[in-house]
Amino acid sequence: MGKNGNTLDYEYCKSHNIDVQTLVPSYVSTKMTKWSNFLQKPNITTPDARSFARSAIATIGRTKFTTGYWSHGIQWFAFEWLCPSWMYSFMSWNYLRNIDSSGRRAKDT
Repeated sequence: MGKNGNTLDYEYCKSHNIDVQTLVPSYVSTKMTKWSNFLQKPNITTPDARSFARSAIATIGRTKFTTGYWSHGIQWFAFEWLCPSWMYSFMSWNYLRNIDSSGRRAKDT
């Protein structure tokens, strides 16, 4: 998504006076995350929708790229700069594979 935002910004910024901001969030606690007890409960890494929206809106006009929430920014930095892509893919796959709505490890099917 970051590349798309950069391309749109380059294409429209000067010729149409439009600013493009790329928002790359992590998980936000909403009804869409009710499949996971961990993600549905707001915590330091998973803000509730109101907190996330307030934080993301505060970045409008201040930056061209944002994660929208401070802890998402830390996560993005760690995975983007400190973690090789293969490790990120492996960790993401295992994380999502091992959580379910009961909070127990998912059984292999």
